[in-house]
Amino acid sequence: MALTGSEQSFAAVVLSEVLPDESTVGYLGIRHSVLDTVNETKVSSLAELRRSLQVVPDSFTTFRLLNGLQIVMDTNSLDSSTRRVLKAYNL
Repeated sequence: MALTGSEQSFAAVVLSEVLPDESTVGYLGIRHSVLDTVNETKVSSLAELRRSLQVVPDSFTTFRLLNGLQIVMDTNSLDSSTRRVLKAYNL
């Protein structure tokens, strides 16, 4: 059964805070923002985000937020940046 009217729900990936790292210079003020697309592909769940990051056609990955801001990261360093941030902040 499809949801209608007030029964419809909104799913989103929210960027709560950008943690300081050499890969996030220039993005530290961004917080509490809804992710709209990754490389122009709509994203509304963590599963969709994960899938969109597995197929990256360019050397840069572009995250577009619902407020219009863009975050552009070097695709080749995403994994190492993620590991470094996770370790530095005990996540």
